Amino acid sequence: MNRKSPDNTANHSGWLEISIDVNPSAREACSAFLFDLGCDGVVSEEFENCILKGYLPLETGFEELKEKLELFLKELVDFFPGIHTPELTLTKIKNQDWSTAWRSFFYLEQTMHQPLHP
Repeated sequence: MNRKSPDNTANHSGWLEISIDVNPSAREACSAFLFDLGCDGVVSEEFENCILKGYLPLETGFEELKEKLELFLKELVDFFPGIHTPELTLTKIKNQDWSTAWRSFFYLEQTMHQPLHP
């Protein structure tokens, strides 16, 4: 797969979020596979299991990518006996202008009744 530069974020319609719920003992193997697919980074959320998330531009061949992921996850159980079959979730995320969208998550709060003067 061709890796896309993060500078080309405006050239595609969105992102594919790859989420894998995996046993922590197989986390490194799954992370390496996401990097091999072209993800520039991997987010790891740890609860009872480990949830790994990677992102690719939507233009990446969806069906081919899904088949590769499913095959890898089935084979992963052979390398790590005793773990459950990892759960795969693919979510399409609409492209946004994050240079302005982040503002919707921050709000002004009044902390004093009187302003400070130097």
